[in-house]
Amino acid sequence: MRVGVHVRYTSTYGRVLPYSPKRAPGQTGTWKDFQVRLSQKENIIESRSVSYQRTHIGRGGKGGGSRPTGFIIWLVYDAAQLTSSDASVEVDTPDGQHVTATFDVSHLR
Repeated sequence: MRVGVHVRYTSTYGRVLPYSPKRAPGQTGTWKDFQVRLSQKENIIESRSVSYQRTHIGRGGKGGGSRPTGFIIWLVYDAAQLTSSDASVEVDTPDGQHVTATFDVSHLR
């Protein structure tokens, strides 16, 4: 099973952020700033792999090109580790937000 978490750059979170001593060097504006977990009934399921994919939007006009808009964090799980019940994807953001999305595993194919 593959889970994707899409992160969009904003005016307060982007690939170029001002230096802050509270942030670890090399960990600002990247997918590594986000903690993503999959859980079922309070059991955290370990991912088999984690990767990311940058997202861009075309600039259009003469010269074309594109600008970065964010990234997708891809996590791959062993489906055999999951039961046919609700699962939650939890994301902790660098600014302390906690986001949860719940879905029914039995509806996945």
